Amino acid sequence: MNSEIERRICAFNEMRDIPYHIDLVNKDLDRSCVTKSVLLGERLKMGFGLASRIVCCRFRWNSMPLPAALKARISRSDSWHEYLEVMIPDTETWAALDPTLDSGLKKAGFPIAEWDGLGSTILAVKPIQTFTPEQSRRLVQVRADLSATALRQYYEENADFIDGLNAWVARARQGLETPHA
Repeated sequence: MNSEIERRICAFNEMRDIPYHIDLVNKDLDRSCVTKSVLLGERLKMGFGLASRIVCCRFRWNSMPLPAALKARISRSDSWHEYLEVMIPDTETWAALDPTLDSGLKKAGFPIAEWDGLGSTILAVKPIQTFTPEQSRRLVQVRADLSATALRQYYEENADFIDGLNAWVARARQGLETPHA
C-alpha cells in the first residue's frame, strides 16, 4: 500500500475515533455526524487535495442498536444524517465516508466504519431516503441558516433523548452497556 493511502486511512481513523457526542447548543462541543464529516472533508482537502461533498439521508433512530428504555425517549424517530463523499483520484469515483461512530462503540453493537483509502465505508445509519448532492447542499444550507433560538428549541424538544443518548454512548465506550437489537 502506498504511503498517501496509508495517510488517508490514518486521517479517517483519527476523525472517526473522536468520541461521538451530540451538542446542539454549543457547536464547539458537537462531535456528531455533521461536525465530524465537515472536519474530515477539510482535512482531506488540506492534506491530500481531495474534493468532497456532504450527503444527507433520512434514517430512524429506532433502527439503531439502542436499549428499549432509550428508544422510548425518542420524540421523533425520523431524523437526518450527514456523511461525506470524497472524489478518489486513483479510481475517479466518489466514495462515501462516514466517520460518525467512534471505534469505542463497537462493543455496544454499532457498525464502525473502516476505510481502505479508496472505496466507501459502511454508513452509521440505515438510510430510508438518500438525497442527491444538490439536494444535500440545500439541506446543509437550511441547517446553517437555523438560528441559535431554533436549535435551542429543537434541543429542548429532544433533550431527554439526546442527553440520554450521550450518556449511554459514554457508558458503552467503557464497556458498561451491551449490544441491543
